[in-house]
Amino acid sequence: MTLKQLKEVIKYAGEVHVPIRHMRTAYFQHTVYIGNNCYTIREEVIKHIEKLRNKANS
Repeated sequence: MTLKQLKEVIKYAGEVHVPIRHMRTAYFQHTVYIGNNCYTIREEVIKHIEKLRNKANS
């Protein structure tokens, strides 16, 4: 994932408070797929996305 893509997903999903040097570690902790793309996002943002996804599916 490029830095430009990361900035786009941060705009989309809220702030991601992960220093770049920790990005690789964090990537494996909270990985989310949006479309065909894979992103690292804070846990509360993941929960919000899951809520939206559940609403869309119901």
